[in-house]
Amino acid sequence: MQWRQVKYRSVMSKNRLVLMASCALLALGSVVTPAQAEESQDAEAVAADQASQMAEQTSAIQSDLSGLREVEASARARSAAAEAESEKLAKELERNRTEVEEARRLVSIYTRSAYMNGPTELTALASIVDSEDPADLLSRTDTATRLGNYKDNEFREATALLERTEESKRASDAALEAARASLAAVEDQMSGLRRQLADVASEWADRIQALGGFIDEEQMKRNTAAAKSWAEYLAKLADWKVPPFTIQQLRKGELPDGLTQSRKVPGVAFAEHDGERLTVLPERTIASMTYAVSRMGMPYKWRTNSAKEMDCSSLVERAWNVPALPKEERDLDRPLISGGAREQAKQTALLGREDRQLGDLVFLSDPGAGVNHVGMAVTDALMVAADSRSGAINAVSIPEDRVWKVGRQSLREPVVSNVVPEAGKKKFQCGADPASFISLPDGRTLTAPDACAPKPEVFSEAHMQPDALFVGRCVAMLWSQITTIYGWVAVPIGPYPDHVSGRAVDVMMPALCDADPSNVGIGNQIAEFFMQNAKKFNVQYMMWQHRIWNATYETPKPVDQWRMVSERGDCTSNHMDHVHITMNGPNVAPGIGKEFNRDDWVNPPSDDSKSDDSGSQDSGSGSKPKESLPEKPNRPPAKDDAPAQTQDPAPADQAPKPESADSENK
Repeated sequence: MQWRQVKYRSVMSKNRLVLMASCALLALGSVVTPAQAEESQDAEAVAADQASQMAEQTSAIQSDLSGLREVEASARARSAAAEAESEKLAKELERNRTEVEEARRLVSIYTRSAYMNGPTELTALASIVDSEDPADLLSRTDTATRLGNYKDNEFREATALLERTEESKRASDAALEAARASLAAVEDQMSGLRRQLADVASEWADRIQALGGFIDEEQMKRNTAAAKSWAEYLAKLADWKVPPFTIQQLRKGELPDGLTQSRKVPGVAFAEHDGERLTVLPERTIASMTYAVSRMGMPYKWRTNSAKEMDCSSLVERAWNVPALPKEERDLDRPLISGGAREQAKQTALLGREDRQLGDLVFLSDPGAGVNHVGMAVTDALMVAADSRSGAINAVSIPEDRVWKVGRQSLREPVVSNVVPEAGKKKFQCGADPASFISLPDGRTLTAPDACAPKPEVFSEAHMQPDALFVGRCVAMLWSQITTIYGWVAVPIGPYPDHVSGRAVDVMMPALCDADPSNVGIGNQIAEFFMQNAKKFNVQYMMWQHRIWNATYETPKPVDQWRMVSERGDCTSNHMDHVHITMNGPNVAPGIGKEFNRDDWVNPPSDDSKSDDSGSQDSGSGSKPKESLPEKPNRPPAKDDAPAQTQDPAPADQAPKPESADSENK
């Protein structure tokens, strides 16, 4: 591999910038770089817009689904009413047919009697009545005549009623078919939208996966797995044409045909297809889970409940409530949950952690910290959460040993608040200890030094000590205009072990040694940031702008008040084009296993013994190890235009002498 000085790329494809900025959103959601360059700001704006596309698309589809749910409910009601009317008319039709048959039977009897005895011999009908009184016999004969006429009329009326009922039944059947067709059309629309939602989720998963080289690989895999799993679930609902249902229908046991319930698994339904059984969530839970998945990559911010930034309890609150809101209200800030995740656990129906189902809230607790985190189960092993450790809404592994209980929002809230473990001395926030939080230049929060994701195109991590590795990552992630950070070097530069032991980084300014005022602003910001957070990053000392500051025995102060060092003769040697940061730690680079020792080098570089830096001389040339090292350094050997390294040689108990330009000379 050929090593060369990497210049600032003023021409970088917009797509690459977008991917890199999107990476920052995914891996460090709470971080907005303090870049001043207009191009970087534009790229971040485009990336932020791109990262929210999935959220906007799913919100739009979810809105259409919400509208269709009302249409579907109306169509289902019409269908049910038409079916009830059809059943009612069917029963009435059956009664009318019976009445017609009875009338027909009586008329038939009368007709047969009249036929057998002649049309005028109606006395034959009366002969069936035993009477010796002639007057009574005449009366009965007259009655029989009138009865015959009545039965004829009754038969005609029954027949007419039957015809009217049959006509009503035909109209009812037509209305029923129309209602069923309307309902089927609405259900097809809903299935289509679900399929569209599944396609969008799948596209989102592919987009996450495409970022592979730019974000933390493991986090990328988890986000991709979560998005794909949810997309597959939505696709299955669409393919099976599973009818939607509300929480109210579920609680009343009035589920659509084809769905069943189980007392052992309350709050969900089940569908079967070709021998496979599927857990079916209520529509509100589906909308909630879709909202959470679509927000993956958006920033985490403690005690914030906005459309662009949120913490763990706010994500859960927004996911449950926002999808049903009118479009103009979805992006509004919402009230915070007092007490956060712990308060949500108090007000949610709880089940044992072994009862966990898709869409459940997963509450995490820690000894002394109580319930301090909540996410939404998207697979058996992953939950989507606004996670302070990763700094964004991400799919994170469910730590089984920390799961307290699960909450199912489709069940009725408890009448009396649940008893939830309270925090003791340790107060965690969405899974992280606030004592490790770091305030960023833009006023936001970095939850821990190790929360920054790798950025290999800027900073090579080979053989770096952990603390130096975190510093290099965070500089690369927080200052997007920094394109080159040097770390480990195989050949020591001067007598100092900083770089060869992998515990120092050189942050190169965009303009390098060119006269550019922006260099000073960016460098000062980086230097002051790591000075203010020296303990959290385990910084030993820093050099910048011909000055030095030692965290061992100096308090934070403005950069222009750092101690001056002797003149080295050129920009790089005077640390004018880079901020040098050395961390405390052993002088053994990881993966090398060889402690630095000047005597191990055949021809150590000459030094004027009046400088703590190797200057602009080619201190790497002629300095070869006795045994060749297996790997090349992640920075070039020192040359005229390369940065020079130094270790602050002042003893820890020596008082600073800022008035002396040579106070650090030995």
